[in-house]
Amino acid sequence: MSDKQFIDGVQVYLPSTNAPEFIKMQVYITDAFIAYYQANKTEKGLRMDIKASRKLDDYGRPKLYAELNNFVPKSPIAKEKPTETVDDVAKHMESVNEVRYPDEDINPENIPF
Repeated sequence: MSDKQFIDGVQVYLPSTNAPEFIKMQVYITDAFIAYYQANKTEKGLRMDIKASRKLDDYGRPKLYAELNNFVPKSPIAKEKPTETVDDVAKHMESVNEVRYPDEDINPENIPF
């Protein structure tokens, strides 16, 4: 995100101190949001982040606001097709899973664990 872009027509509030615990925030949407949405939507919709301001409300809690999230992920890098065949992978797995025993005899009493 580059510059902060507040979302018109969206007001976000922390719930009343008397509200049930499962209510985390209250959102009020006005007609101004419809025009904002039409002007800023992508082909999939519109993302917004709800953020806490440094300003405090009457109860000493941070005020909330909605900000446009215009993050665009980097395009994925084209992956090359693997050149290994199934047989190559199978041979590699056999060599990895092969148990190799030492040539000399090992006395179990010399093993420290």
